[in-house]
Amino acid sequence: MKKLSFILVLFISLYSCNEEVVSDIDLTPANAVQAEVQETDGEQKELLEKNLTLPVFTTFYRGRRTDGLYYNTSRNGRVYGPSTPFWNNGRTNNTPTSIRHGNNIFVYHRGRRTGDIFGQAINVNKIERNVGFDDNFMAIPDQNPGSGPSAVKFDGKVYMFYATGNRIAYWRSDSPFFSPREGVFVITTANFRGQSFGLPNADDSKELGLVVHQGRLYCFYVTDNDQLMYISTDTGNANDWDRPSAANFNRSKSGLSAVSVLDNEILVTFAGITTNRLYVIRATQTNATTGELSFGNANWINSNAYTRNVAGIATNDTYRVSIAARVAQTGAIRIWKTDIVNGQVQNNWTEGSISSGATSEGVSHLYLGF
Repeated sequence: MKKLSFILVLFISLYSCNEEVVSDIDLTPANAVQAEVQETDGEQKELLEKNLTLPVFTTFYRGRRTDGLYYNTSRNGRVYGPSTPFWNNGRTNNTPTSIRHGNNIFVYHRGRRTGDIFGQAINVNKIERNVGFDDNFMAIPDQNPGSGPSAVKFDGKVYMFYATGNRIAYWRSDSPFFSPREGVFVITTANFRGQSFGLPNADDSKELGLVVHQGRLYCFYVTDNDQLMYISTDTGNANDWDRPSAANFNRSKSGLSAVSVLDNEILVTFAGITTNRLYVIRATQTNATTGELSFGNANWINSNAYTRNVAGIATNDTYRVSIAARVAQTGAIRIWKTDIVNGQVQNNWTEGSISSGATSEGVSHLYLGF
């Protein structure tokens, strides 16, 4: 009888161990409800009411020695988990771009050997489960962007921007699959509400920074002489852009990313033209009609923060702003974060942690918005 009891206990123990080993999500007490979450709006609401969280910050990037796509997740924008592959045939030589649309994350990238822009999708509830993204779909054919594309949601539509031939071009669609789609729109002197201004001579090799702020879509870009500039629109229509303006006298070695914090100010990241220092510059809107911005001084976020590539910036609009960037010397990805206190973004950026992750390009950074 004792021998039988011992065998029974051993069997139960082994079964429990196996259950724990094969579990593909974090079943810590605060997050155990994830195991039962179904992909419905009602249960997402229940999750929020219980004050439990799924991952809210996610980085996306090309591998350092491979052309596959990878990502990391975090619940707080400070501590990030290990690098996870997409597990599909997505391949790129550039930095990807990402948006959330409904209950899905969409990541877009330029094809490795083509000028096509492809996309992949995954349900937000599966992002930590190591199940992989859906297969590639063709988003934009035969455009040959010089750098990685930049996507944004504005006024109910999904926009895809890129620089090509020193011009800013974009497509838009009601669908994140870009079917059907409108475009291609190429911004020239004729697009500035009938006024004659200089062309936005965008550097093809540097990513565009897109952000929606106070009802306008802003596009930040680097010129072919490395100057930071921006244009904006309140409709997204081809002929409704306001004139190109300089972001002070800042110059950048890298592409740009931007985020609106509490709809009060815009933060733009860039790499110093001669120093590789990772900077953040703040901007506030001073004219709602023209979208004109006023800029503060560029802030080197940390004495250890150096990069040559576009750095991804994201915020949860409550307590955290987080930046993910490729380290210039090694290619490893590092995290820097600061807090939002009483509605104000603090200037004391400190280093977070990431279990693993390295890239030969830049980083896209997304807040999922639970």
